[in-house]
Amino acid sequence: MKLHSHPVLSYCYSTTPPDKEGYLYKKGELHTSYQRRWFCLRGNFLFYFERSGDREPLGIIVLEGCSVELCTSDEAFAFAVAFRRPSLRVYKMAAEDQASMEAWIKALTSASFSYLHMLVTDLAHKYEKLRCAQTDNINTMSPGIPVPSLGNKPTKNRKSLESTEPEMMKSRPRKLTPGAFGQLLVEREIEEENFLKLHQKFGEEIEELRRKWHERKRHQPIDDLINFD
Repeated sequence: MKLHSHPVLSYCYSTTPPDKEGYLYKKGELHTSYQRRWFCLRGNFLFYFERSGDREPLGIIVLEGCSVELCTSDEAFAFAVAFRRPSLRVYKMAAEDQASMEAWIKALTSASFSYLHMLVTDLAHKYEKLRCAQTDNINTMSPGIPVPSLGNKPTKNRKSLESTEPEMMKSRPRKLTPGAFGQLLVEREIEEENFLKLHQKFGEEIEELRRKWHERKRHQPIDDLINFD
């Protein structure tokens, strides 16, 4: 395919590194012998030049609606780019060795937009399936605890009670999102630790009050309410 379109040539001359480049042997359309050409793959465009460093490409192959497969040829390590429409030309090429041939086939197969679209769609389905599975696991491992509703009952001192409630005992509403199960466990451990500290603090105050009460009882005289004498 011969192209002289300015946008396509600008893409060819881009300073960004190509997806793949190197020498391949290309079979001519008129002359059936294989000619050594320099190939440069950018996106779904495969440019080919007479030699490396040339500015003007000899042609371009648009890698859409095609397949890359091995083919029988007199040349070793040969493969072909064949299009679904039978009227389009089949491009036959050959690499210099087995490793180069496999690398080129892999690069050309994954260069088309249709292949990338299929890959992204498949990844999106896998992500959605994984996200739903994680949500189901979180709901199974951490079921919600129902809280009795106050309904329309009057709560005259509710505001005052909330203001005097210890800070570490105040419950904060949480919305459990996918992937937050580990964070929820950490928060529960912190709440348990705060409860233990609060329990110890109140226990110490109660023990102090009991000690003072016993101390006062020892120094107060005991008056008999009933005299048995």
